[in-house]
Amino acid sequence: MNFKSRVINCAWHVQRNIVKHFSGLTKKDKSLYQKVISLPFISGQKKFDEYIKELRKSALLSKKEKDYLNSLLERRQKWAKTMIKHSFGGGISTTSRIEGLRAVLNKNISTQNPLSKIYSTALEK
Repeated sequence: MNFKSRVINCAWHVQRNIVKHFSGLTKKDKSLYQKVISLPFISGQKKFDEYIKELRKSALLSKKEKDYLNSLLERRQKWAKTMIKHSFGGGISTTSRIEGLRAVLNKNISTQNPLSKIYSTALEK
């Protein structure tokens, strides 16, 4: 079996960067701000596309914000849940989960532990 896997960007870190670039939007339109910061975690393509369309049309976004949004969208295959869900990633989209799983695996990996024990221990955490 060959899984198509690839490197992804942590959705939580992407969202933190979005917050930094769009923090001024909270005073103008809180609903639009909520939409932009939710982008990394939207799993439905239709909803993702609707939010992007609304953000791009908005007169409330500055040129700088729109430029940042467009540059971010050029890399959406690396961070947008709606895109990465089609590639094998073990359901992980944030580094905290990746780091947690890695810690569990490192703690339990040895030649004496069967693979099934490692996965069952990881799932219990």
